[in-house]
Order: sequence, then C-alpha cells, then structure tokens
Amino acid sequence: MRKVYLIDYIGVHCGMHYYLEAFANRIREIDGVEPCIISNFSESGDKPALLNQYNGSTFKKVVSLLRNMSRIRKLARGNKDDVMVFLTYGNAIEIPMLKAVAKHPCHIIDVHEAIAQDVDGNLRLKNTLKSLYSSEIGCIISHSERTDIFMNEYGYQGKVLKVPHFRYEFAKNENESNIGDDIRVIFNRDKVNLLFFGNLNVNKGVDILMEAYNRLPADVVAKANLIIAGKDFDGVCRQHQIKDDREAHLIFRHVNDDELIHIYKNADVICQPYRKTSQSGILEMAFYFKKPVLTTDVPYFRKTLEEFPSFGEVVSGEITVENYAAGLADFIRNFDRNRYFTTPDYDRYTHREAVCSFVTAIAEYLHHQK
Repeated sequence: MRKVYLIDYIGVHCGMHYYLEAFANRIREIDGVEPCIISNFSESGDKPALLNQYNGSTFKKVVSLLRNMSRIRKLARGNKDDVMVFLTYGNAIEIPMLKAVAKHPCHIIDVHEAIAQDVDGNLRLKNTLKSLYSSEIGCIISHSERTDIFMNEYGYQGKVLKVPHFRYEFAKNENESNIGDDIRVIFNRDKVNLLFFGNLNVNKGVDILMEAYNRLPADVVAKANLIIAGKDFDGVCRQHQIKDDREAHLIFRHVNDDELIHIYKNADVICQPYRKTSQSGILEMAFYFKKPVLTTDVPYFRKTLEEFPSFGEVVSGEITVENYAAGLADFIRNFDRNRYFTTPDYDRYTHREAVCSFVTAIAEYLHHQK
C-alpha cells in the first residue's frame, strides 16, 4: 500500500486538523493508497509526528520548529515510493521544508496561501517563492483564483489540481466539561447571535466588523449580540472598542475543539468581513453547522455563494465599514433561519462536484507518478 503523507506544521494551532482529517478521508477513496497525517496531532491518539511549535517559551518554540524542519526533511529524503503533500501558507519559515519536499520524486504542494497575507510586500520572500515554484515544484493544489494569480506571477508551469475546500466530517458532540465558563454565557437566545471566529487580524477584517457593529442603528442593536472569539495576534481588537449600548462578548484566547462545537451550534450568523483570502476553513465550518454567513465581496466568497446561494449573503461593493454596516443591518432586520440551507443546495454541497473531480484528478496523477 502506497502512503500519501499529509504534512502540516500548523495543525491544531489554527484548526487545520479538521482540514487534514477531511483531506485524509478523500484520499481513502482512492484504491492502492493510504493517508498518513504528519502534524502536531494524531488521528489515532498516538504521539503526534510533529511538535506544536506555537506553544511555550520562545526557546521551546524555536527548538520545536527546528525539530519539525528536521523531521520533514528526513521524511522527504526517504520514502521515495510514497507521496509527499505539503501544506503551505507562504511563510518564510517554510522555505527549507518546501525545498526538501520539492526534491521528492512525487510531491504535491497544497497552497493555502501563495504568500503570507501579512507580508505581501516582502519582495525577497516573493522572489524566493517565485524561484521555487517556477523551477522545482511539479504539482500544486489550488483552492482559489487568488492562488492562480500568484502562480501565474511566479511563472509556475507544473500540474495544478483544483479544489475549493473539503467538507468537514468530525463529530458535533461536545464534552460539556471542557467548555469554559466565559464561553457558556456569551449567547442570547432572544437576539441574533453574530459570530466572528478564528485568528483576529486586519486581513480578516475584524476591525471592520467591530466598527460596523458600532454604527448599527438602535432598532438593529436591540436585536443583535456580537461574539468575537480567537487569538488577537495583531492586537487589532484591542485598538477598537464596542459601544456600551450594544451587547458584545470578546474571547481573546485559544478555543478548544469542544468549545468550537458549542460556539458554532449556538451561533446564528457567521460574519466574515475579510479583506482578502485564498480559501476559508471558517466558511466551510459554517456550512458544516448550517449557519448562514455574511461575507465581503472577496472572489472566493462570491464564487462559493453563487454556487450555494441559500448559504448566506455577500455584501456587494467596496470592502468598507460603511458597506458592511449597511449589509449587517439588513441581514439582522430580515433574519429568518428558514431562508437558509435549502435541501437542494445542501444536497449539492454534500456531493460537491468540485471535490469529486479533485479525487478523480489526484488519483490519476498518483497513478501516473508510480
């Protein structure tokens, strides 16, 4: 049995374990191959293959990163008959790992970001990635038009396997004992519960949401409860204050898996005021829990909601506080759970043609790479 190694150094740090498990299930549909997750968590409960390089002191983080790099390089140097799939986010720390995986005779680079969103202006990193993609990388997975644009800019000429995202499949039953007291009190069943979940930074527009919420008129404020949950890496949330006359709950910490399930089950609307994105696990999480989304007019969001129109709404036009506030007010005024996730749309989503086509394409690619 040929192994397909799914290599990801982020894992549980940013919820990528859900993606990896969904990806592994798609690989299991292919005859003759078996997925093996190389990350900081383990499906089987055994010791993870990689360390969590985001936990602990600075010294511990550096040591964990170096050990992860060494583990990935060793893996790529061996197992020549197997397949290496490396998840990349366009960060500088990935370059040694990316180069090592690219030397493997059968490698696939799963491009979640062609360059890290907060360093789009880093010319040195862009040039390094351009050199890699144009000369050393033979196959990529692209999730969006944004990635395709970068690949064209980089002069990439290799194989492209396309898939928007994988549908999550984990259990939705939370362990109540693992839910913090601060999480238990954040929902108001008499109001529309708006949720922003994930890493809190400028690219994801959490500041747009906070300022838009401050601009809602009194009749809308009376119906709304805002929840923001995640790590405030950039300190962006602490630069903005929610007005005292409106209900809001801010959770600035890591949210564990049981808390995530609890939050998504009780939220009414998932807000995604992003300035840019290549794909979104938050969007897929909303769909998995059948929670409508209110997004900005980012190509990835628009294309997805054009395919599944009952899954939410796009705030058209320029990505501004004013536009998002107007869209949010309309959404809350007209909110009706029965409008969303129609049976035809959800059936098509469950059997998403793009995912089926991807499984066929990657199976053919692996067959020819033997």
